[in-house]
Amino acid sequence: MNEVPPSGGKELLRDTEYKWDILLKNGFSYLGDWEEDGAGEMRLERQAPDAPGVYAFVVGEEVVYVGKTSRTLRARMADYRRGHYRQRTSAAVKRQIGEVLRQGTGVRVLVATPPDGLWNGLPIVTLHGLEAGLIQLLTPLWNRQGKG
Repeated sequence: MNEVPPSGGKELLRDTEYKWDILLKNGFSYLGDWEEDGAGEMRLERQAPDAPGVYAFVVGEEVVYVGKTSRTLRARMADYRRGHYRQRTSAAVKRQIGEVLRQGTGVRVLVATPPDGLWNGLPIVTLHGLEAGLIQLLTPLWNRQGKG
């Protein structure tokens, strides 16, 4: 039985060189970096997977945002690229990515497409639990902003 330690797994961070390294060591893949094109638009170096999943944005050595999508990662990254004003989270995170890029710092994107599972014969959507667990473990800055 895998139990979550009372610390919420924080001791895992002691064994990693960087906070984001724990993601790479545990099944996440490096997708690429957000970039600004000459027209001031954002784009990713590579196309995201056409599958649901969990993603993380990394600035410097720090995971600054963790999210999930039940749609496809490709569609979710397109939401950030557009940053439509009616999608509050997408617009806010797009602004934050843009600010970091304007400062000359990169924003790496890591992705994972974990399979769903079963618990005592009941279905589990793994990506929901993975996102929540990572936010609890890493306390990313952009996930905490705006929360009182």
